[in-house]
Amino acid sequence: MKRNPIAVPLIIVAIQGLVFMTPAQSLGAYFNVIRPLLYIMLAAFCLIFIGKDERTYEIKTDYLLISIFGVLIYLAFMFAGGYLKGFNYNPMDLSLRGILTNSWAFLSVAVLREYIRSKIMAAAGGKILVFAAFLFTFSFMDNNIRSVITFPPELLIDYALTVFLPLLALNFFLVWTARLGGLAGNLVFATVYQAIPILSPYLPDMPRILEAILLYTLLFIMYLIVVTLRWRRRKAAKQLEKPPDWRWLTVFGGILAVLLLFGFGVFRYIPVAVASNSMQDVFAKGDVVIVEKITDADMVAVGDIIEYRSGSIAVIHRVVEITYTAIGGKQFITKGDNNPAVDLYPVRPSQIVGLYKYHIPYLGYPALLFTVFNEVQAL
Repeated sequence: MKRNPIAVPLIIVAIQGLVFMTPAQSLGAYFNVIRPLLYIMLAAFCLIFIGKDERTYEIKTDYLLISIFGVLIYLAFMFAGGYLKGFNYNPMDLSLRGILTNSWAFLSVAVLREYIRSKIMAAAGGKILVFAAFLFTFSFMDNNIRSVITFPPELLIDYALTVFLPLLALNFFLVWTARLGGLAGNLVFATVYQAIPILSPYLPDMPRILEAILLYTLLFIMYLIVVTLRWRRRKAAKQLEKPPDWRWLTVFGGILAVLLLFGFGVFRYIPVAVASNSMQDVFAKGDVVIVEKITDADMVAVGDIIEYRSGSIAVIHRVVEITYTAIGGKQFITKGDNNPAVDLYPVRPSQIVGLYKYHIPYLGYPALLFTVFNEVQAL
């Protein structure tokens, strides 16, 4: 492999520079056009001046499997957090055009960033590990650093704890594993990490500090797995006679992936934990309700039980009346069967998520234990 010690710092400086050089009024063009093209040029620069990566990596194949395992655990953490705290609609544009635009603007950069990271670490090794971790952290922060500079001290501390330090931990881990396992494993993990807020129709309604704790936990688990694997290999001083059996992970991962997709609302039916007794005659506090998603509010009739969103809160109540606004728009009057009065505001068709189908008793109690300590508003 051709190693160019001058090219490596030039590439790192370029990555740092592209984060800050776009004016605030041009952010749309920056994210959708300028930044992806700059990353393409940086990747080409790596290929030309650093050369083909012919290094023998210590845990390349196993780290790819570890990354897949880490992705599944991360999705499980996110789903569990959403199950405990509730889900919000993703504000990103999830139309076909929006998905393609956001994938080009963000996922392409995620892929190219990992390619550049692997090239840099293969050429420079551990000599610039700390430096690279900080620079790649800034590349994740995009243009937000300008706003951070003007934050009051209390918000600056919050940003450091919930955004900067988690990203720094993530990038320390990724530059370390880029040295040990190469590109493939990091590509899987980093791409999925970037894809969730872009492609998932629902996002967990969790405090950022909780998201940070979940990320720290996941990185620590993966770190222990990698360290243990390296220790076993060095102790044996040769390839393991019996390679690890990953078949159980494949089966478990497939089941877990289906459950996670179900929880994120990808399928037709959505699970919702019940946090009050407003519908006690049908389902009670602690149950999990299965809701069928609908796209046409004309499917809703008086007497149906619907899930709708009121701000960030999910409400599951019965439709007691259908009325119309002054301009002819349909709206729904809802009420909990166990409540003395109808809900305060009519429900617009755009607020409706779906229709109640059935419930599973007691399965939602873990969520209730969490909400007791966090004062989360009930359904």
